[in-house]
Amino acid sequence: MSLSAAREEHQRRVAIVRAGGSPSSKRTMHIPSKPGAATFGEVKEQWMKVWNKGLDADYVGQVCSRLEADVLPTLGSRPMIEIETPDIAAVVAAIDTRGANELARKVLRTISQIFRFGITHGYVRRNPAADVRPGDILRKAVVHNHPRVAESRLPKLLLDIENYTGREVTKAAMRILARTFLRTGELVKTPWNEIDLDNARWVIPADRMKMPTPHIVPLAHQVVAEMRKLRALTQNEQWLLPSDWHPDECMSTGAISGALKRMGYRGEMTGHGFRGVASTILHERGYEDAHIEAQLAHLKRSKVGAAYNYAQYLVPRTQMMQDWADYLDEQLEIARNQHG
Repeated sequence: MSLSAAREEHQRRVAIVRAGGSPSSKRTMHIPSKPGAATFGEVKEQWMKVWNKGLDADYVGQVCSRLEADVLPTLGSRPMIEIETPDIAAVVAAIDTRGANELARKVLRTISQIFRFGITHGYVRRNPAADVRPGDILRKAVVHNHPRVAESRLPKLLLDIENYTGREVTKAAMRILARTFLRTGELVKTPWNEIDLDNARWVIPADRMKMPTPHIVPLAHQVVAEMRKLRALTQNEQWLLPSDWHPDECMSTGAISGALKRMGYRGEMTGHGFRGVASTILHERGYEDAHIEAQLAHLKRSKVGAAYNYAQYLVPRTQMMQDWADYLDEQLEIARNQHG
């Protein structure tokens, strides 16, 4: 056996072990009746049936759309064994060329996942995507911080939210978002069954957070009161923030940013910006970095430590969240005094 053949055989057997099989058992290989005949598109379909279990439907739809638009037209009908590293690099580089750098990186990861699946099930012997290094073909990723107001502008923002004349549900959403450190998408897609108002606890499932473990959000008493008013207002037993036009659906993810623009904060504040405001101010006020990062769901979590991470730093985080809500009340009072 040549060195290259040995390397490919090693990769195949490692993939089988990772999938829970035995590298010495031929039955774990699942070789097709016509080895090498499976196309990338066919294997993608088999991979999708396994990969999408338990994942958020919107996320699965996004991944499918990326593959349909950018990968399958070029690679879909080609046998997997004929696809080489330069072929994959060309597909990924084409996405980057049109300015979608982060999308290009995500597509590369997905292609690699499909090839690993193909190795595990005997459709192909190596993963050519593993040889593609993003830095060799893609522009350096640029990190864009979401616009957010400075601390000096925070009191006025809170007052403008208080005086917002649009939908009451949207106003409540902004107040809750400011006090929970969540991303806009995580907030608007919230079903009531995640929230325990009596115990002031919100537990977001792992699949919604795209993490190995659920995420706990301790609720300050101001947030609990806001949510109780929302339930009485909407009379909706499914969604925390229902749509006005379709009660069986949640509100749009763009509703909060749209409201902020109408309030005059275009380019200055977004729904996501509330997270940055909270992080900056709490760090400046001396709160523990680990507590802040855990509440922002930034800390890495492993399945091995899932039981521990599930409630990591919960006691100090609970106090921090109440302190933050109290601080926002103080800032709102300052604005009321300044602006009548």
